[in-house]
Parts: sequence; C-alpha cells; structure tokens
Amino acid sequence: MFKRLLRQRLDWSLCAGTDHLLLMGAVRSYYGTRGRTKQLFSLRGPRATAAIEQEWSTPLDRQIDDYVGHALSYGILHKRDFPERTYPDSSRCLLTSRSLAAAASPMK
Repeated sequence: MFKRLLRQRLDWSLCAGTDHLLLMGAVRSYYGTRGRTKQLFSLRGPRATAAIEQEWSTPLDRQIDDYVGHALSYGILHKRDFPERTYPDSSRCLLTSRSLAAAASPMK
C-alpha cells in the first residue's frame, strides 16, 4: 500500500479526498501491524524483541517513517489522527516530525 504512496509527491493534494483516505489507511495499517507484531514478539523475550526490531528497521521502513514524519510536519497528517494508545509504534515517527518542525522554525 505504501509503495504507491512513496512514489507520489508529498503535497497538499493528499489533504482531502480519496488520496487522503488512502494515506490515512496506509499509515494506520502499517503502524498498527508493526506495533502489534513488535508487541507479540516482545512477549517472547529480549532476543525475539531484538530480532523483530531488526526486521522492522529496513531501508523501506525508514523511508516510510521519514515520509510520515514529513506529512505530519507539513500538516498533511495530524498527530491526533494516530493516538499513541492505538498506534504506539508511531511515536518514533511523531518525534521525528517534531524535530523537523523545530529545525524548520526560524531562530529568534
């Protein structure tokens, strides 16, 4: 689902309509699956936790985190759409978007 979105330019056309629904669905599906998988593996112990962290740390995963982080910092997506309680694994991406926004703000 994300591969098609990653090829699409990140702009305001993703704020409404079908494209926005696809983006929201892709983000929720991805972070929901990633969070549930990591939670299940964490119950198996530290070695399983380390293994699943590595599996979800591919270049594509980092690209997705970066894409979502930029969408959040540009206001295309909103933090309130992804409550940490429901999508705990999205918090890393949300932190990235905060640091991007801070870096983009003018210095006083």
